[in-house]
Parts: sequence; C-alpha cells; structure tokens
Amino acid sequence: MHHYITHLRNQFNLGPTQLLVLLCFIFALLTHQGIAQTSPESKKSDEQVASKESEKSQEHDNKKLVKIQGKVYTQSDFKKLFPGSYFELEKQAYQAMMLSVQKIFFKNVYEKWAKDNKVDLKNAEKEYLQKMVSVSDKEVNFVFEQYKNEPRFQGMSDKEIKDDIRKLLRSQAEQNHQREVLFKAMNSGDIEVFQSEPVEPRYSIGMFKNEYERYGPKLDDVRPIECKDDGCPITVVEFSEFQCPYCARVLPTTNKILEQYKGKIRWIVRDFPLDFHDRAVPAAVVAGCAHNQGKYWEMYEKLFSDTRGLTEENFVKYAKSIGIYNSKFKDCLAKPDKMIAKIERNKQSGMDLEVQGTPNFFINGQRFSLGPSASSFQQAIDKELARLQKKEK
Repeated sequence: MHHYITHLRNQFNLGPTQLLVLLCFIFALLTHQGIAQTSPESKKSDEQVASKESEKSQEHDNKKLVKIQGKVYTQSDFKKLFPGSYFELEKQAYQAMMLSVQKIFFKNVYEKWAKDNKVDLKNAEKEYLQKMVSVSDKEVNFVFEQYKNEPRFQGMSDKEIKDDIRKLLRSQAEQNHQREVLFKAMNSGDIEVFQSEPVEPRYSIGMFKNEYERYGPKLDDVRPIECKDDGCPITVVEFSEFQCPYCARVLPTTNKILEQYKGKIRWIVRDFPLDFHDRAVPAAVVAGCAHNQGKYWEMYEKLFSDTRGLTEENFVKYAKSIGIYNSKFKDCLAKPDKMIAKIERNKQSGMDLEVQGTPNFFINGQRFSLGPSASSFQQAIDKELARLQKKEK
C-alpha cells in the first residue's frame, strides 16, 4: 500500500493534503461507484445501475464535511464554491482508478497466459509482450535515418543508436498494444466502469466594457465579422501576460483558429500578470494605452515579439512604429491608475475562475485543457459547435 501511495504522489505531483483528498476520492469511487468485470450471472440493466449510483453520488455529495463559523458545508457546497479545484481532484482520482483497473486487468491476462502456455508466472508478462509485439528492422532503419544526427546520439555507434531506437519503438508498441486490448475489453464488457469520467465545469463568464477582442486573424479585425458579441457561437477568453514565453508561442495557433472559424468566433484577451514577472504589468499598461488609440493588437504583437525585451526604450520604439507615440499615449503612461485598475479587474476575473498560470483558455465558459495546439483547439471548438447544434434541435 505504501508503494502505491508513493506512486500516486509522484505520478500526480501531489502535496500531503491533496494526496489525502485524492485517496478519499478513490475510496469513494471504488466503494460507491464500483468497478466490475461483467458476467452473464451478475449483469444488471444500465438503468438500474445508473439509478442506484446516482442515489449514492447524491448521498455522498450531501454528506456534511465541516462547520465554519457556524455554517455547515457539504461536499456539494465545496464543488459549487471551487468547481475547478474539485474537477482536478476528481480527474486525478479517475486517472488513478483507471491505472488500477489497467493493472488488475493485465495481471489477470498474464496469469491466464502463464497457465495456458505453461510458463513461469514471473516471465509471463515479458513472454506475452514478446509474442504480441514486434519491431521490424525496417521500422528501426527508417527512424535511424530520420534522427541519427540528433545531439543525443553524438559519440554513439550506428549499432548503439539502433539499439536505443529499437527499445523506444518497442516501448511505444507495447503501450499501444495495451491500449488496444483495454479498448476491446471495455467494448466487449470484460471491463465495465460504472464511474463516469469527470467533465470540466462550465463557468458563467461575464463580459466587461472595452474588452480586448478580435473576430478574425488580422490585427484590425476588431469589429464583428458575421456575428457580434454573445451572438457568436464561440467565445474564447484567454488569460495571458506579455512576459510569458508560452503565451507568445500560442500566437500562430491563435491566428490559425481565428482564420479557420472567422465569422463564428470572438477571441478575448484578459491580463493575468504573474507575480514573479516584474515587467508584465508595465507591458500590460502599454498595451492598454495602445488600445485607447485603437492599436491594442498591433502593440500586442510587438510586445510578444520579445518577451525578454519589455523595456521602457522598447515601449517607445513600438509606439513609434505603430504611429501612437503622441501626447495621449504619454499621458496614459504618466497616469496609469485607470489602466492598472483594469489590469487588476481582469486578473481578479481569472482568479475567480481559479486560473493559476498562463496561458489559460476558456471556450464558451469551459476551461480548455488539451494543450494549445491548433488541432486540439479545433477538436474542442468542433465539439462545442456540435453541442450547440444539438441543443438547437
């Protein structure tokens, strides 16, 4: 048990308190929700199982947890107050549970393999995978030609490089095989998971006046294109800051998505300066001052062109290059109180949504957590458009 807890802690990078809560969640999932391998004798109807588990879940959520200054809080109360944090814990608990399912399932597979093939149980896993998974010389040579000049292979002979590549390909092939076997087992009913995978909560995000918004890929696409404000089927709210290198790397993806969904999308950026980035607030003030002259996105692009060069000298250079270095711009920088208040308002809106880092995205109020690539954004947006279309019918 000690080794399993240590594995959970390392796997999910949990502190003591988070680990305790996670273990409580796992216990609840295993005792209240259940994991079963179905058999003709024990199978119940989906409706009966769903009804019973719903009752257990409701009872669990309404259980009293603590009393704070005379007020009693239940599990349900905490989920409403901190939906993002609870989702992350439930997701980690679900992942830990599925990892346990995988271990139990393959333990049974290897035991059966050992029995059927009359081999020692200690060697069953190794022999099973050797039988089921193979890596050809052709595959190894193909990868070798692609990556033989990589720095990690410097000083190694061709044979050593190929041996490393074969190990990597074999490891990947074994993981793919295990995923395929699990998928078939779940489809066939050999594994039946009663607990639903946690769904990211959907937040109600109110809009402010004078948001930094775009409707298309061009810097001057600040006016609605085919759709307007809440009339756009997709609204993306991005929390970012100008000293964040990861935020800068997302720009090509942003432009690609704005091009692809032009006429269906509104993209809003809100300031979320991180405390350890000392130039994030000054840069946000400069961008806000540019917005006052209708040049926010031009300045946005300039500031992100060099996240390490957010100096006063560069601010002046950028303002001159986009034609706004005038008395209005200088006055805005000299009296930044209104702009700082806007920055703080934007950051607070992110903190209310439990944003902790940048960049952070919400698609129609639902946190986007697949990784900021164009394909993952497209997947999430298409899924949301399909949901809206189904809702209209």
